[in-house]
Amino acid sequence: LVSRYIQDKENRYKVSGKIISYNSDNRIEKEETKIYTLSSDNKKVLDTFCRKYVYSYNSEDIPPDYEYFENNELKIKNKYSVEKGTYTSHVYFSRGISVKSYYINNRKVQDVYYKNGKVTRVKNYEKEKTDSEF
Repeated sequence: LVSRYIQDKENRYKVSGKIISYNSDNRIEKEETKIYTLSSDNKKVLDTFCRKYVYSYNSEDIPPDYEYFENNELKIKNKYSVEKGTYTSHVYFSRGISVKSYYINNRKVQDVYYKNGKVTRVKNYEKEKTDSEF
């Protein structure tokens, strides 16, 4: 646990805190940060903003899958394939809108747009030509 405080002449007030959890392999499993908005006299918490990452490890050769949350609402979910540089990134917006991007060799090949879980549009990207295709 790591915490940050501000201090006046008599008291100190917590403005943020971070907790990092590790798995049995000593890898980060969860990282959560809370940021507090205090009243002008610092005595009352007016708002709390929470940022959280949750990691799921695959093999040593590929990055961990992760989910990113803001105030317990899923915002980003990345899932990596065993094929290096191949992954999906799903970004969630308000009102049920999301975009899932597909990457091969670290290049975006497709975006799929969703509204309330239903596909509304698909955008395919041209792949880069190799020397053998010229």
